[in-house]
Amino acid sequence: MSEASMLDMNFDEVYDMEVIPEGEECQVSIIAAEVTGKKNAEDEKMLVVRFSVIDHDTAEDIYHYLSIPNAELKRTDAKKANKQMLRIREFYQAFDVDYSQPVELANLQGLIGWAIVGVQKPTAEYPQEKNFIKSFVLRG
Repeated sequence: MSEASMLDMNFDEVYDMEVIPEGEECQVSIIAAEVTGKKNAEDEKMLVVRFSVIDHDTAEDIYHYLSIPNAELKRTDAKKANKQMLRIREFYQAFDVDYSQPVELANLQGLIGWAIVGVQKPTAEYPQEKNFIKSFVLRG
């Protein structure tokens, strides 16, 4: 057979991705963190953090999205802006990040903390169940 008609691949070691049960407390490690614009509002930013779940090698990485309040939101809806800041502070506290000065995102890689996971049901956009971070566990 020609290379164009058949791929010779071994599927013996392929596994289904694990979905961690709802409410489980898991130790997670930060793989990467970056600031990006929101899909429908480029002037609004979010911190996107990618986690691996320790002790669950077959689970998909979990992405967590934290909105960063802009000056407009702080002016028009101070409570919502404060709530967004609280969520970021909780994330930093869960990973023992010193936020008394600007945080260098590259320094977050490899940090380990604890989180409670949830299970997102299938949607049209993502047709399989997947895990998400419900909350971070503050230790100390």
